Amino acid sequence: MNINITETDSYIHFICGVVCISILFYICTRNRAKYMITKIGYNEKFSVKYVKPNRLIRKHFNIKENYIPKYLYFELWFSLLFIILLIIEIILYSFVNLFPDLIIPLFILIIAQPIIGIINLVWLFIPYFIYLDSFKKIKNKFKKKEQK
Repeated sequence: MNINITETDSYIHFICGVVCISILFYICTRNRAKYMITKIGYNEKFSVKYVKPNRLIRKHFNIKENYIPKYLYFELWFSLLFIILLIIEIILYSFVNLFPDLIIPLFILIIAQPIIGIINLVWLFIPYFIYLDSFKKIKNKFKKKEQK
């Protein structure tokens, strides 16, 4: 049996791969930020590091908390970057046949997207452990005061 993969089939597989990667990065970034928002909570002692999310963010991401950490607010906006990159990649890919010079920016975007995702993952967990550790210390102090 001779299977012949045409050029059109490879283009379709390529676009499907790019779409899957972009949507996965969007979903993962959004879900991590929402999980951390519920895990960290709100502490008045660090009220300077919190921001009240606007209506668009609350509605789109289904956030019920009044105040969230600033870095997680930025993270929610950053997750939308992956959808914007997906749209740009599809537009560039559709014009590659007309303008062959667009292949270089397209591949730069495609290669940069996982790199941005990995850097984002590392950047997201550093403040998370700082916030979580400081909250544990504060909660332990309050528990000790209540026990006395």
